[in-house]
Amino acid sequence: MLARTHLAFALLLGVFIFPGLNFNSLIEYTTFYLLLAFAVFLPDIDHPNSKINTKLPFLKIASLFFSHRGFLHSIFAPILIGGIAYINAGLLFALPIFLGYFAHLLADAITINGIAPFYPIIKFKFKGPVRTGHNLEFFLFYITIGLTVFRIYFLIF
Repeated sequence: MLARTHLAFALLLGVFIFPGLNFNSLIEYTTFYLLLAFAVFLPDIDHPNSKINTKLPFLKIASLFFSHRGFLHSIFAPILIGGIAYINAGLLFALPIFLGYFAHLLADAITINGIAPFYPIIKFKFKGPVRTGHNLEFFLFYITIGLTVFRIYFLIF
């Protein structure tokens, strides 16, 4: 998936979680969405030419230790990273990090390359019909944006 599709999908998940959040200030909501937007790109630190690695080159070191769509694209990574965030910073930080990361995995699971969600324990891959950068992905991107706007509208009114 392209970076913008990953981001759109994470924001959609975020607006569906939104009513259940009991944050007390605009700063907390802003923090939530900024962390969500950052975390959605974290799984791709295992690819040296990913969007996040071009913006934060020091993260490229991860590509030396992890194969692309290996451990960092398994369910264990967001649980581990979200758990560390929860222990060190609480729910305000852990929830958006977990959700953003998990949104990335869900989106990649419907691509033709798929993901192995239980890697390295089980190497079976979930795959879908979506080719990165092709028409079906663009269609899903616009549908996701539409659903996000629709959800925000109904949250406001």
